[in-house]
Amino acid sequence: MEQKHSPEHPLNDHIDLFFLFLQLWRSKLLILGITALITLCGAAYSFLSTPIYQSSAVLASPSESDLIEIRKIHTLLQQIIYSETASEEASTTDIFGQFISALNSNRYKNSFLSKPELLDHFRNDNTTQLQARKEFNRALKVTLPDTEEINHITISLRTKSPELSSSWLNEYISFAHQQFSKELTNNLQARIHAAQNNLLLTIQSKKANYHSNLIEEIKSIEEALIIANEIGLVNPLKTETNFGKQHIIDQMRGIYRLGSKSLNAELNALKAREKNLDNIPGLSDEKLKLELLANIDLDSKLISAMILDLAAEPAPKPIEPRKTIIILLSIVAGLLIGIMTVLAGNLVRHRRT
Repeated sequence: MEQKHSPEHPLNDHIDLFFLFLQLWRSKLLILGITALITLCGAAYSFLSTPIYQSSAVLASPSESDLIEIRKIHTLLQQIIYSETASEEASTTDIFGQFISALNSNRYKNSFLSKPELLDHFRNDNTTQLQARKEFNRALKVTLPDTEEINHITISLRTKSPELSSSWLNEYISFAHQQFSKELTNNLQARIHAAQNNLLLTIQSKKANYHSNLIEEIKSIEEALIIANEIGLVNPLKTETNFGKQHIIDQMRGIYRLGSKSLNAELNALKAREKNLDNIPGLSDEKLKLELLANIDLDSKLISAMILDLAAEPAPKPIEPRKTIIILLSIVAGLLIGIMTVLAGNLVRHRRT
């Protein structure tokens, strides 16, 4: 006898799409109720959570005119002391790359975060200062372009207020630029001081060598003067004798022939030189270089490591939470959970029967 089966009890465990759709249709109110509940929860979360605003600014590499001060010092040092400036001049890309590294460094961020109002904003209840710094590091982001040569970057800051995001970001850019310009100026000043010290050491060395030779010459003149006085030789001795090699081997024996009068005059001149070593031959070049270095006037305001291409402005709407996406995902999740609930209930009832 042929058995008849109702659509509610299929012959086997194969999926019957019509039977499945029929069960879902019969439980549509339950599915819609679950979907509405989860959607309501998602909407409540999206509307009640604290909005996060993001402001962005665009920075570009400096122009050639922004590095005139650096190039001037570099050229001057290269002319004065070659060993001190053997490296090539830094390009605008190099300077901009150094500024980006400083801009994204924890040293600059922590220094800027020392402001009380800024620290309080990123310091939640019962959180430490270290956690506030980590939160600020996550909120501040530097985005580099996907190119080998970096000539512009985007920097952004996320806070709970659109006005604070833009104002603090502009303040941080200004702070980082001023700090970096000062560091560049200090580095240039250190190179100038190093060049001055090298020149001073050279001058001292030349003075010491000259003074040592001067002392030896004075001793020779004094010894020759003693001989001239003992033999009563006042005026230079006129003789056609050719000293030749004997004069070279024993020069001291020939000096006294100049006579005591000439020897005294030369001795006085040498002692006068000993009292004033600033005018010795060969120091004019070093003194001129020292004077050039001393007249260098460095101004950090004339050094620019970047161009503010686009300043940060208050964002018109928050980036978090994304209400539309959250609500759409809540609807999808509600439908899936509702369908799974209906299918699970029908499966349990089917197994029991």
